[in-house]
Amino acid sequence: MNNTQMHHARKGVITKEMEYVAQVEDLPAELIRSEIARGRLILPANVNHTSLKPVAIGIASRCKINANIGNSAVTSNVQEELDKLHLAIHYGADTVMDLSTGGNIDKIREAIIAASPVPIGTVLRLITVISLRKCRAMPSAALRTWLMSASPLTPDGVLTAMMAKSVSLSPSA
Repeated sequence: MNNTQMHHARKGVITKEMEYVAQVEDLPAELIRSEIARGRLILPANVNHTSLKPVAIGIASRCKINANIGNSAVTSNVQEELDKLHLAIHYGADTVMDLSTGGNIDKIREAIIAASPVPIGTVLRLITVISLRKCRAMPSAALRTWLMSASPLTPDGVLTAMMAKSVSLSPSA
């Protein structure tokens, strides 16, 4: 079953999430629905993110603030990441990107999502690189080529382009 906001918007249905962001944005719910249907506004409302308060991101909505958090291979602590999340929200973040690169990333991300009332994003190429590094499944040259294939105009492309210059998956790379 297709349960996306865009699916409902294109069927002419105004969801409770659309109603909520319309009230927060002080905009008509029909405008929110039509902008989603046209692809000019997104409403990240993952059904698995049960503590989420939906946010409208797009041309018709207010400007949003994103905060980047995340651990590293040197330090990995769930409570520290939750503290960063709470500080980001306290100071006005509308969305948060988890850029964790070390430790038990899945456990950290699950804790962040469970505790967050705002949408949480990740960088899938970054996660893939970490996995490939752990299992040494791809030669360094091939990984660099794959990383550089990301669009340089996206945050994903910026991150991966920087990573591609320094990636090393084996002692001989």
